[in-house]
Amino acid sequence: MFCLTAPSYQACVILAENVAHESTLRATVGQNTYLMRSAVVGEPRKSKKQLLAEIEEDRMPPPMMGDSVERAWAEAIAHFVDNKVASAKKPGYAAHDEHWLVIYDNWPAPALQRQLALSLCKSV
Repeated sequence: MFCLTAPSYQACVILAENVAHESTLRATVGQNTYLMRSAVVGEPRKSKKQLLAEIEEDRMPPPMMGDSVERAWAEAIAHFVDNKVASAKKPGYAAHDEHWLVIYDNWPAPALQRQLALSLCKSV
């Protein structure tokens, strides 16, 4: 393949901020064993005080049933990729022959069936 210009590389980090912050807080209070909570795309950022209160309550999270893990993952991937595509379409974005998107997937998805999740991405 021949390109007139070097490809444009964009990185996209798929991260549930509340889950990441909660995990860090759990480590600082010495709670290293817990059930993972589902992340929600667009969930408002929780304060440290809110997260510590939830950690202290130590409630059982809602169950992850059927293909809910794969559907939530596909929704998250689509959300973050759509945001990157929208930014690439803005005026002033450098024109290149190719645009590559590198995705660092850190979305909480226990026992993710990746092939099913990828097929669901096509329908999101």
